[in-house]
Amino acid sequence: MGDGSLQGGYPVSAVVAKERSRIGAVVLDTARRRVGVVTQTPDDVTSTPLYYLRPLHGGQEWEASGDGSSLHSVPAPGDVLARLLAGEPSEDPMADVLVLTAEAACVITALWATSEGWPETQRAPIRQACRELRAYVEDLRALKDFVPTDARALARRLAPLRNRLPQPPRPDFTRL
Repeated sequence: MGDGSLQGGYPVSAVVAKERSRIGAVVLDTARRRVGVVTQTPDDVTSTPLYYLRPLHGGQEWEASGDGSSLHSVPAPGDVLARLLAGEPSEDPMADVLVLTAEAACVITALWATSEGWPETQRAPIRQACRELRAYVEDLRALKDFVPTDARALARRLAPLRNRLPQPPRPDFTRL
């Protein structure tokens, strides 16, 4: 036990795998090069030998190996953006780029819908920036490997658009 190989009576590898693969966990599937949320885990009750994942904000579900070897925990997109914009190094460019491309898709969708009622003079530049970001993301997805500069460049392109998202309205307690 003094060698650190057990945690709570279980092998450390089993504890880590269970933590990263719980339902609702945001993970990077390195086999598919996608970031998603775990929606179902392998278990004896349903006899499901696979993990099922779904993109962060909905979409087509996919399967991952039941041993969880391709699943890795990832930080929240806001944390990745802040770290890269602060000039900190990207220790895992693949994870950073895939987290940010998933976030970019969400930001583009949200901004496109939000800008629907805006005057054309405000809507046109935002939509053009969304198109450019989408094209950049598609170019990144075509790459087989990523380098730290890819993650940092994506962060610089994504941050201004992400900052344009309206904040949720705060409740007005003065009217209660």
